[in-house]
Amino acid sequence: MRQFAVIGLGRFGFKIAEVLSAKGAQVLAIDKDLGLVDKARDIVTEAVQLECTDEEALRESGIENVDVAVVSIGEDVESSILTTTLLKNLGIKEIVARAGTRLHAQILKEVGASRVVFPEEDMGLRVANSIFAPGVLDYVDLGADYNLAEIEAKGDFIGKSIRELHLKSKYS
Repeated sequence: MRQFAVIGLGRFGFKIAEVLSAKGAQVLAIDKDLGLVDKARDIVTEAVQLECTDEEALRESGIENVDVAVVSIGEDVESSILTTTLLKNLGIKEIVARAGTRLHAQILKEVGASRVVFPEEDMGLRVANSIFAPGVLDYVDLGADYNLAEIEAKGDFIGKSIRELHLKSKYS
């Protein structure tokens, strides 16, 4: 079973920790705010209060044992970059980091993030696409001119398999 660490327990980080835990994953949740740590304690494997830019504190938390670390620090760009660097130095192979700007993302990649996410931008794209096309329930841009959309089934589509709908002959 893969083990995860989530560093930064604001709304974004807390939701990641909550979903991973609900899926049965082992999750180490870390934040400097004791209130947020206490809130996470009931849903994750372990919740720890520490300053994430303190290499020794990170090491003592057992973070070196995780497969994936998520740096979900929002506003504190310096802490985000330093934490990502420390995780890379500690040998964490997969680091997913949250960025607020393109420059922040570039720096995160350069210091060791395997993947950089833009939660606000991604959600804005999804909401805009769902209100532009009301039948679209969810939308994900896969890049390279590919998109994935979940659409509401209506009329003749209800209760039929994709094969039964003969989509290839109707829409090619």
